[in-house]
Amino acid sequence: MSRAARLPVVEAGPDPADPPRDGHPTAAALDRVVQLFARAGGGLPDGTPGLSEREVTASIDLVRRVAVHVRTVQEQAHTVAVEARQKVLGAAETARAALARANEAETRARAAAAEVERAGQQIAELGVKLAAAERRAALAEARAEEAQTWLQRLHDCMANEFAALTIEPI
Repeated sequence: MSRAARLPVVEAGPDPADPPRDGHPTAAALDRVVQLFARAGGGLPDGTPGLSEREVTASIDLVRRVAVHVRTVQEQAHTVAVEARQKVLGAAETARAALARANEAETRARAAAAEVERAGQQIAELGVKLAAAERRAALAEARAEEAQTWLQRLHDCMANEFAALTIEPI
């Protein structure tokens, strides 16, 4: 059996120089470790020589420094975890806002595409109407030219027929 496993448990109070351990789940475990080394000098009940006072003091000091370091690391880890959670929540909110903006933009794009489609249909309808109007205008122009030609012929015919007639005074 190892020497550390055979050490007796001796009650020792907390060191007033230590920061408070309330709320730390490892505080009780650390106190139990410190109690193992609290007995200075002397031997174990079975007559085995114990640790020297210098070894006990150094061990207790080392355990306390490790405990302080563990608590510091634990607090830093907690701080990092809280900050990470805040960043994740912020990123999630940013993502939700971006998704909402994207959905809104998609809705506007669909509305614009529908408007373009309607405008395209109107342009096509106007193109058909314009072609029909151009055909009617060309037909009317052709009829006007034909009417002008007939009017000129009628005038020429009347002028020729009535030119031979003379009017005598009475």
